[in-house]
Amino acid sequence: MIAALALMTTPVLAADPGFVGTWASSSKACKANPNVTGNAAFVIDRAAMYGNEWQCEIKNTVLTGEGGWRVGLACASEGDEYKRRVVWRLVGEKLHQVEGGKIATFTRCAMGDYRGHPKG
Repeated sequence: MIAALALMTTPVLAADPGFVGTWASSSKACKANPNVTGNAAFVIDRAAMYGNEWQCEIKNTVLTGEGGWRVGLACASEGDEYKRRVVWRLVGEKLHQVEGGKIATFTRCAMGDYRGHPKG
C-alpha cells in the first residue's frame, strides 16, 4: 500500500518532453559536418540545447495552452553569454521555434546524426 501511494505522489518524469531529440533544418542537414557548415544538427535534452560550438542551459519551461513550451535559455558561444526566450511546438516530427517574432522549423534527426562536440 505504501509503495502504491509513493507511486501516486511521484511526479511523472520518466517520459521526455517531446522537444527532446536531435534536430536540424532539413534531413540533409541532419548528417552535415558541423565543421563545414553552421547548418548542422543540434541536440535538445532535458537540461540543455547544444550544437557544435554553442550551448544553452534550459532555465525554465512552461507548458503553453497551445501544446507547446515557453522556454528560457542561458546561452554561451565562443566566449559570449546571452539569454534567449523561445516557444517550441511539435507538429508531427517537426519542431517549430518562435523567437522574436520569427518562426524556424526543424526536422527530427536520428539520435546518431549529431556530429558536433558533446554539450557544445
